[in-house]
Amino acid sequence: MSRQPHLELPGVPTHVVQRGVDRCAIVLDDEDRHHSFLLLRVDYERFAVRVHAFVLMDNHVQLLVSADKAGAVSSAMRLSGQSYVQAFNVRHRRSGTLWQGRLADHHCIQKPSCKRRTPGITASKLTASEISMKRDLP
Repeated sequence: MSRQPHLELPGVPTHVVQRGVDRCAIVLDDEDRHHSFLLLRVDYERFAVRVHAFVLMDNHVQLLVSADKAGAVSSAMRLSGQSYVQAFNVRHRRSGTLWQGRLADHHCIQKPSCKRRTPGITASKLTASEISMKRDLP
């Protein structure tokens, strides 16, 4: 039986969280971080997804995003996630999934809800190497 598609509301910001399986690291070094940023930028531009806030932690990624077309966020996340895992597995000589289940998403229909989520994303602890990559953020 197939999964129910994510409910995407055009123009409504969505808080997206994707974790590493068993909370394992999804980035191991600056090269992984840079590759992740690059894929997110390319795929989000391709599907016209706007990134309002973003943080890449060692074991998960959080984004506050919106798109005018339903399905765009899921498509961008799927494509960038698949591409990233394939490259990560080749580079680190591993196999299997990197992501824990489906991505979690929460809609921010009212502005107060959106404002509550944004500080949590932007205030997440960044490592020194992540801070040095700020110029490369999507």
